[in-house]
Amino acid sequence: WSRRDRVERKRLALVSLASVALSRGILTEAIRFFYHRPRPFVVLQSVTRLIDVGQGEYFGSFPSGHATFFFALATAMYLHDKKWGWWFFAGAMLMGVARVFAGVHWPSDVLGGALIGVAAGWFADAMVMRWRRGWQDK
Repeated sequence: WSRRDRVERKRLALVSLASVALSRGILTEAIRFFYHRPRPFVVLQSVTRLIDVGQGEYFGSFPSGHATFFFALATAMYLHDKKWGWWFFAGAMLMGVARVFAGVHWPSDVLGGALIGVAAGWFADAMVMRWRRGWQDK
């Protein structure tokens, strides 16, 4: 592996970690702190819950934490390698659809999580690139 490959892998790891921490660890939790949306299986009697969640998770539907996490990861991968990024986005979309069919999220929860994840991925990449440029100038 060349030095450039190692630097790019480190950048990918840093962007991935930063985007996931920002999207899932900070933004999603901040929104859920102020906005308590019930999950579909709580509101709709016809929905059969396929995934067991704890009592404290009955009102943490928006945004989908899984969607924020995996779309942030997919965005980081896409910015590193477009071909692999599309595969990661496809996997994130399938996971989001599965969460809706499992009855634990509304479609808007997954869409909101996707938007937050993509935005966090772009933001983390921009900040890492800015930090690297500042570090290289010194």
